[in-house]
Amino acid sequence: GETGQKHRSKKRKAIWQVDPDLQYGQVIKRYARRKLKSITRKILLGSQQAFSAALESAGLSGLINTSYIERLNLGLRTGISALIRRSASTVCSETALTRRIEIYRAIYHFVRPHASLRMELSAPQLCARGRFYRRFDKRTPAMTAGLTDRPWSMDQLLLHPVPTKPAALPLPPRLSSPVR
Repeated sequence: GETGQKHRSKKRKAIWQVDPDLQYGQVIKRYARRKLKSITRKILLGSQQAFSAALESAGLSGLINTSYIERLNLGLRTGISALIRRSASTVCSETALTRRIEIYRAIYHFVRPHASLRMELSAPQLCARGRFYRRFDKRTPAMTAGLTDRPWSMDQLLLHPVPTKPAALPLPPRLSSPVR
């Protein structure tokens, strides 16, 4: 029987589950007297064959390596002031940090040329001042992916309307005069 207390439906606690397709590896480095003594690579989720196949399909070697994620972390810390250690810049909410990261990603992909993506010109061109020859054409990741044919300026990036679908990304109009 009832004891006078209202019956409350018990809310079920959400159970956290890992995606079964997740491949997760770990690299353990052991040092002795400031010298690297051994490196141990462990697969924590998934199998060695699936992990190696996923890395190779991304164009990487089949080995677990920390250099890729460390390079990404360094790029994010240098590009977003709120992620710098011992910084006066703080983020008050997760939404604000997410917005900063998305702006950084857009600049990374559309504005900033990458030296590793440059294309060698068939014939070197004389630069504007006429003293040096330009041997390479600068390229951004968006140019490599075929989303644009030139690096964007910050004005073009910030004034470009956000597309409703990610695949439909028209080129921004060229500005008649550079804004500085």
